[in-house]
Amino acid sequence: MDKYKEVRDIGSGNFKVAQLMHNRENDGLVVVKLIERGHRVGQSVLIFNHRSLRHPNIIQIIEVILTPTHLAIVMEYAAGGELFDRIVDRGWFSEEEATYFFQQLICGVSYCHHMQICHRDLKLENVLLDGSPAPRLKICDFGSPSHHIPDDKEGFRLERHVTEELNIAYAYHEFTSLENEEIFKWFDSHMDHKI
Repeated sequence: MDKYKEVRDIGSGNFKVAQLMHNRENDGLVVVKLIERGHRVGQSVLIFNHRSLRHPNIIQIIEVILTPTHLAIVMEYAAGGELFDRIVDRGWFSEEEATYFFQQLICGVSYCHHMQICHRDLKLENVLLDGSPAPRLKICDFGSPSHHIPDDKEGFRLERHVTEELNIAYAYHEFTSLENEEIFKWFDSHMDHKI
């Protein structure tokens, strides 16, 4: 994490903190979500669904770093903020502007479905804008997507994972039978790099 310098906190949620950070190597800005290691980090296996996605309308995960205390997810920064805030600030969109954003949203969702991933929490707060004069829409927060896994008998099946908060989340099949320590071992073998 030495190549990243904290600029400011930009939010927090259940067991994670999001920070805006400066990348010292390329002078760019990134968002780093820090998830505490411990009994709840097993939920973070779901980032691998998001990490596999490469599309201009989806926030890109740049790298995943495992530290002694946290799982750090380094992601593209969308300087334009949430689509929700843009709508609230303007009060309404013209048909042309609504069409512009809707086409981008449908393009991103269609790509996810082509990759056999369903977002499951698509809302205005999970749609960001990149901050350019003609903003590019970016879908984010793939915290609980479903992933369809090919099954020889029935075509596709969903593996359901119930978290300790009794939220339903979907995980890759290989994670449904693992204990948390085994999940960390899996992460250790699949991380970009470790500290």
